[in-house]
Amino acid sequence: MLISELWLREWANPELDSPELCERLTLAGLEIGTVAPASANLDKVIVGQIIATSRHPDADRLQLCQVDIGSELPLSIVCGAPNAREGIKVAVAQVGAKLPSGLKIKKSKIRGEVSLGMLCSSSELELDEQNAGILELDTDAPLGKSITSHLQLDDNILEVELTPNRGDCLSAKGLGRDLAAITGVTFTAPEIPSIEPSIDDKLEVILTADQACPRYVGRVIRGINPTATTPLWMRERLRRSGIRSLSLLVDIANYVMIEIGQPMHAFDLAKLQGSVQVRFAKPDESLELLNGETKQLAESLLVIADNRGPIAAAGIMGGLDSAVGKQTTDIFLESAWFNPSTIAGRARQLGLHTDASHRFERGVDPAIQREAIERASQLITSLAGGACGPVVDQQHTDKMPANPKVEFKPELISKRLGMDVDNHRIATILTNLGIEVDNQRSQWAVVAPSWRFDIEIPADLVEEIARVIGYDAIPSVMPSLDPIMQPLSDGLNSIDRLASTMVDRDYQQAITYSFVDPDLQQLFEPDAVAIKLLNPLSADMSVMRYSIWPGLVNAVRFNQNRQQSRIRLFEYGQVFKPIDKELLQPTVISAIISGTKQTESWNEKARPVDFYDLKGDLEHLLAATGRQKDFTFVGGAHPALHPGRSALVLDQGKPIGSIGELHPRIASKLQVSGKCYLFELMVEPLQRRKVPQYQSVSKFPTLRRDLALLVDESQSAGEIEHVVREAAGDRLQNYRLFDVYRDQSLPEGKKSVAIGLDIGDPNKTMADDEIDQIIAAVLAALDSKLEAQLRE
Repeated sequence: MLISELWLREWANPELDSPELCERLTLAGLEIGTVAPASANLDKVIVGQIIATSRHPDADRLQLCQVDIGSELPLSIVCGAPNAREGIKVAVAQVGAKLPSGLKIKKSKIRGEVSLGMLCSSSELELDEQNAGILELDTDAPLGKSITSHLQLDDNILEVELTPNRGDCLSAKGLGRDLAAITGVTFTAPEIPSIEPSIDDKLEVILTADQACPRYVGRVIRGINPTATTPLWMRERLRRSGIRSLSLLVDIANYVMIEIGQPMHAFDLAKLQGSVQVRFAKPDESLELLNGETKQLAESLLVIADNRGPIAAAGIMGGLDSAVGKQTTDIFLESAWFNPSTIAGRARQLGLHTDASHRFERGVDPAIQREAIERASQLITSLAGGACGPVVDQQHTDKMPANPKVEFKPELISKRLGMDVDNHRIATILTNLGIEVDNQRSQWAVVAPSWRFDIEIPADLVEEIARVIGYDAIPSVMPSLDPIMQPLSDGLNSIDRLASTMVDRDYQQAITYSFVDPDLQQLFEPDAVAIKLLNPLSADMSVMRYSIWPGLVNAVRFNQNRQQSRIRLFEYGQVFKPIDKELLQPTVISAIISGTKQTESWNEKARPVDFYDLKGDLEHLLAATGRQKDFTFVGGAHPALHPGRSALVLDQGKPIGSIGELHPRIASKLQVSGKCYLFELMVEPLQRRKVPQYQSVSKFPTLRRDLALLVDESQSAGEIEHVVREAAGDRLQNYRLFDVYRDQSLPEGKKSVAIGLDIGDPNKTMADDEIDQIIAAVLAALDSKLEAQLRE
């Protein structure tokens, strides 16, 4: 919001210069973004009065003007403005003046006539964009007075960058009220008299959508002078507020909005039919807005309507068909309170952002609607005449917002701010902010004013005290800390330990977004139920991830597109899986590899990565738990993995993740080069660590037995190991698979697997018959469970 510093000081004028004032407002949470002068340097531009005019002898469109500037002799100035006439007071640029455009005023001859200056338009002085003629000043403007002094151009325009919760400061009144509270000066508000009705005319107001609009105030004003123009002082205040002057009635509505914070609208009374209704749009209704655009209205859009249909988009913009114009003499003036939730987002749906919607979305004081009507009525009647009807104040008090009530203990202030603030000062600050304080008990009861709907909890009051005291006044004190070593379980693997293990295996950690493209997620998890974001950053980041894989594959593609061929990435983080009515948010760890196994080297031939490279890295990660015997790999399918080149990872028989090659269909769809291998495991099982225990070296020998087994081609090594370990028991000291043999001489669908077993007892030397019994038990288990036979 833009505001004139001089206008602000009319409401509250602390003894601070401009930089100090801006710093104080900023430290109070009302950040001043920029400070700009209200006008360029207008030295030697003064007030003058045209006392005589005559036609230029050699130019039909030029006049010779005699201009009194308060000196002994008038100036002779040639002027071509159509509104130059005897009696008006004007802005005179004397010889030697330099205008904002860079034009230097010199004594000159125009078509043979001497001109000793220039009569300036408002655009030439860069006061506004209009250039219909020379600038006409008020009749009481003192002759010879500097135009800078007369128009109070020695002013600054402050850009106030407000947070969304401070809609109460989107006006001169609101900002001045806060400035008075934080500096301790008197808040001076102009008196707004009630205009007594002189006619009985009024319109019926029907609040159909009373929850969305519980208060609507209106008044009929007849007999307005349609030729009345906006006075220069009002145009200047609007200009310094960033609002262009349009016409008197529109300017007054905008002026009241900037002055006290209530957006208003004036309808041409002759263009209305029947009652004024506040309702939601009906199906297939449309409205031509003031900007000339015709919009199809959604049924969720609140509108102002008469008996024929919509005449305004409530809280956003009026309609063109009911707008005031150059011939308007009778108006219906409105001032309403709209529920912020009803207006929020509706302007964007229409492709608009207006000053009115900006304020209504953040919340307008529900107690100032009648005040706004009276202020606008006062300005209209004083500047354009007219007769006012009675004020119609239609409201549903049960639907109006109640002033927030908060209970808090003043000790909370010292606790939260880290400084002592006495109770009297706390009460004074809150009272100056318009907050009612009942401090008769240890727990105070406070009631926020109608304009401070953002105060709801005790922490909000702490913030108010901090703002007024000044954040710079809060001492910097290091918090006291009693260091206590928290116990760590030996049986817990930290997530950092797991990450370090991956880094040791030459992986780089990636961090991807937790929200992904729904179409991309569908590729990896076709049956997954996606959790949609209510307010996504973009369409391709609109659902929560079900797996980390989409982000990692995107990272591979990103790197490949930048000539990175060898990629080894891992990431851990939460995924989001709705199961029935419950949302599971487990932490998982994922990895992906692509390209060559080793970096380019002279002494080793490069080869592409394969499934077993990734499996080896995963086994290294599983070994960090000390429970590697609990984990097994079994064949299993996953929609994102290549059929036949994927496996499930089991922890004591329970699935905890998958590993495999990226499905060619996905790789082709995403234009990923080469083969990618990836895994994803639940983190929780990996954090359960087996604590190492001391075990003395056995004094007794172990004996090795090698077995060549004939098994099905589909039989996995993990299943064979699991059966052998289970059958051999604790005396199996070591197990190894050292050969896989395939040949046409073997039965169809069979392969030969050679395994080595180290068998021993730490307490004695085992006899051959004892070892034979263990081998027999192993062979029997293999036969019964896997139909594996000893190869002859």
